[in-house]
Order: sequence, then C-alpha cells, then structure tokens
Amino acid sequence: MSTRSGREFSRYESLVARGVIRLKTTTTNDLDRLPRYDVPAGVSPLDLLLADRRASETVGLPVAAPGAG
Repeated sequence: MSTRSGREFSRYESLVARGVIRLKTTTTNDLDRLPRYDVPAGVSPLDLLLADRRASETVGLPVAAPGAG
C-alpha cells in the first residue's frame, strides 16, 4: 500500500489507515496504564519486541498491547 506521494506505508501507518489501530488523545496521567516488561540483563528490549512481532506474524495473529481489548 502506498500514498499519493509514492511513499510506502509503515506497518503502523497501514494499521491506522485500515482502522485496526485507533488513535486517541493521551496524557501523562495515562503512564500508569502502559505495559511494563521484565527484560533480563544483557538482552536488548528491542530484540525481544521484534521476536514477538515475528512470532505473531508467522501465526497470522494481530499484534496487540497487553491488556488491550
């Protein structure tokens, strides 16, 4: 999927455009509701998130934040 400018949509933009992700206003009061992850020492948090995304994509399930829904 691409825009009129010919630029490709990112994964996030594509999900927003399809209505899978709905944007809403947030404030610093919402920080307590954000998920927290325990990450072992010496492990990259980004690597863990990317591995989780790859696992979700191979199963064909949507990626959702913990507690969503």
